[in-house]
Amino acid sequence: MSEAEEIDKHIAEVKAKMAASGFNRTPEARKKAEDVAKLSTRDGRANRATGRTDMFQVRALPSINVACRKAAKKRNMTLAAWAEQVLKAAVEKEGVKL
Repeated sequence: MSEAEEIDKHIAEVKAKMAASGFNRTPEARKKAEDVAKLSTRDGRANRATGRTDMFQVRALPSINVACRKAAKKRNMTLAAWAEQVLKAAVEKEGVKL
């Protein structure tokens, strides 16, 4: 194989790797990916607007997760809003002031 053919082969390999990684996107596809990335990064304004700035994560059995989601949907609430309401009621029942 000549040197020119080896270079062409290498260029083709690099182009294939770039295409597979998404590096060689069209400008439209690149813009769409950037827009999605911007949406996924949160600056906290939405949380501050509702007063919800602290994170509270819970691990639960899958059946509890499903049941909670169904209960929230039944009340036409987000899971977070429903969980906050349930936790608030439980804390008040324990006699702890918020």
